Amino acid sequence: MYHQLFSALKQIPGSSVKEHNKTKIDIRGKNVIRYPKKEELDLICLFKPTNGSKKGIRFYVYPYILATHLHTDERTITALVPSNAVAGPWRDGQHPGDRWIKGFFTNEEEVETFLNGIRSLYDRD
Repeated sequence: MYHQLFSALKQIPGSSVKEHNKTKIDIRGKNVIRYPKKEELDLICLFKPTNGSKKGIRFYVYPYILATHLHTDERTITALVPSNAVAGPWRDGQHPGDRWIKGFFTNEEEVETFLNGIRSLYDRD
């Protein structure tokens, strides 16, 4: 599942990949939301599976950043993530780019739902 996710997500137009010490990979995009002092921002982070990865493929999605990158809204992105995902706490005055959702892809159906939804957003252009 990990390789399927990574192979598909690195195809998002305008994205780049940043690898961290063989533990996670960030799919990044140009900072189009005017987030302070950053040229690129994380769209999605995938954590590489380990021998103890029994829950599935761990991820973080930044819904505001990814939605803006794909010219859609946060609700559309949120609807694509697996049902086990949880949103991080929101604080007043926080930049919308700081919002995240984390969870696990636990089966092929969740992966396909997410990838098909993401593809449909950039294929419509």
